[in-house]
Amino acid sequence: MYTPEELAKKEAYMEKKAGKDVRDAVGLVYNINKPQHAGDGLTSGIGNILKGAGAGIAAVGASTVIGAKSSGVGGALKGFGVGLLAGVGLTVAGVGTGVY
Repeated sequence: MYTPEELAKKEAYMEKKAGKDVRDAVGLVYNINKPQHAGDGLTSGIGNILKGAGAGIAAVGASTVIGAKSSGVGGALKGFGVGLLAGVGLTVAGVGTGVY
């Protein structure tokens, strides 16, 4: 049995670890390192925006194909819609990390 203090420490540790895991996952796609100078920041930002747009386009294409293979034309349309939402999210993430 844990005391309330031990539980609070355990929860704080898990929250910190989860935040690190998210940063690590985002860092796989986008450059999240602090730029050394303005030129570095500009190229990093543009790169993140382009990566987000590229990942978004890939999501639209992949979701459409997967939907078509599983459910025909209806699945393709549904997959396109899902891919479009994912594509917008990935593009926004790229812009967000690019300007941050």
